[in-house]
Amino acid sequence: MGILEKISEIEKEIARTQKNKATEYHLGLLKAKLAKYRSQLLEPSKKGGDKGEGFDVLKSGDARVALIGFPSVGKSTLLSTLTHTHSEAASYEFTTLTCIPGQKKGGGLSFNSTCQLTKVDEKLVQMILHEYKIFNAEGVTIEHVCHSIHRTLAAQLKYALVWGTSTKYSPQRVGIGHSVADEDVVQLIKK
Repeated sequence: MGILEKISEIEKEIARTQKNKATEYHLGLLKAKLAKYRSQLLEPSKKGGDKGEGFDVLKSGDARVALIGFPSVGKSTLLSTLTHTHSEAASYEFTTLTCIPGQKKGGGLSFNSTCQLTKVDEKLVQMILHEYKIFNAEGVTIEHVCHSIHRTLAAQLKYALVWGTSTKYSPQRVGIGHSVADEDVVQLIKK
């Protein structure tokens, strides 16, 4: 199935889905997929040609975060403070002209907004980020742990034993929806 067919299927599903409180997350996810496919249609991936200037970042950790915002609002300062990475910061716009990779050790990031949200909430944002394979460091469940080990492990899970701050007892028997905390120890028991 090509991109045009996928776009057509998603548009048909949006048209036949009732718009109400119970379906707003489903519609938001469909709109995120639609936007992703349309951007792929407009800017197809390049299969060759000249490679631009880039950088390599060792893949590590459980999350990737992008700081996006207006010029001169403190993104570079925040990055430098959180990750102890040097990112040029000055009092004029567009000081940082390239991507600066950094890594935060331990802890997690949570959802925040700088203005009142009327059309979107945390759950919808997480669903859209999930569609783009971007996962928030907070709210990681046993299911996420299973998928990070192997894609079929979640379906084979019977239960998990967890030692750490996310449980009342150590160890505690938990299900696939249990949210783990930083530095928890997890033992997975298969069916």
